[in-house]
Amino acid sequence: MAVVGIDFGNLSCVLAIAERGGVKVILNENSQRQNATLVSFQGAQRFLSEAAAPLASSNYKNTISSMKRLIGRKFDEPDVAAEMAWVPGVTFVKMPDGFIGVTVNYNDESTTFSITQIVSMMLFKCSEIVKADSGVMVADAVVSIPCWYTDSQRLAMRDACEIGGIHALRLMHDTTATAVEYGIYKSAKKVFDATAPQHVMFVDLGHASTSVSVVDFVIGKLVVKSTTFDRNLGGRDFDMAIAKWIATEFQAKHKDDPMSTPKTLRKLLVAAEKAKSKKDFKRLKQLKEAYEGTESLGSTTVLLAVLDNSTRIHGKLHPMVAVLTIGDCELLMLRRLHGRASPLQAVFHTEMQRIDEIGRAHV
Repeated sequence: MAVVGIDFGNLSCVLAIAERGGVKVILNENSQRQNATLVSFQGAQRFLSEAAAPLASSNYKNTISSMKRLIGRKFDEPDVAAEMAWVPGVTFVKMPDGFIGVTVNYNDESTTFSITQIVSMMLFKCSEIVKADSGVMVADAVVSIPCWYTDSQRLAMRDACEIGGIHALRLMHDTTATAVEYGIYKSAKKVFDATAPQHVMFVDLGHASTSVSVVDFVIGKLVVKSTTFDRNLGGRDFDMAIAKWIATEFQAKHKDDPMSTPKTLRKLLVAAEKAKSKKDFKRLKQLKEAYEGTESLGSTTVLLAVLDNSTRIHGKLHPMVAVLTIGDCELLMLRRLHGRASPLQAVFHTEMQRIDEIGRAHV
């Protein structure tokens, strides 16, 4: 029996287990750390995670993604229709209790599952991956959730854990989980003080949402001072911006819209994600030169690149800029709490599950 940490993402899941000498990230059957958050049905078979990835394009009508965004949501909620549009081709239905369900072709007949059941299938697959890698059964787990989850979504995630055979010891916010990981790593290097707290801002840019937290660290303790979020800005919005640009160019040349059908739209978004993931060091250098000399977080050019992109996507300055502006929101709170200028360290957590220390500024 073991306690496992499950970073349940909208695009992928990462699993870890505490072992003697540190924390081990579990590898799946393909020796990958990231496990695709996908559930697919074909004939009498059910394909989970990596096994479902090859079917996402050919069997898109029976392949469910974005389950993290849909669990615990009522079908008639105002923004649910827009959320379901991110999963083109899948048939969503209203369950008798008012929550979201999905209808798929399973065992050669139309079958309806609740989103909670779909998530439980993915969580069950997570427990199987841990067992195959470490040879231990998952007894308890700590599961990460967004800080913007409602009580209904939290209860639904606990239900999904129970159905999947996992006892959820705790549901932990994504940014808090990142802060814990950061704290463990830095504590091993003995960089924290017993009395003077170190202030760190965590920016979690996920696949579908962005969260920011300011955390105080002392030896053996962390305190989350403040948290804010935008649950509708993430990596997929950048993918869509790229996809729309490609579609516009393609339509002008070939008189055909590649975003008109679910299958081509999915392929276009996959291509856009691959293009986005390629690092453009020339562009980053240009951004650094453009922002150097300003008062906004000095050398944290990656954060500023995100703000630059979010401004382009939304057509206006995004509200998240307030979190990163000297004298606003959390930074102002720190000034009031400590009554003096305090060093603030920024940590950027991307949708690719990498944590990079990217700069230091003074409030």
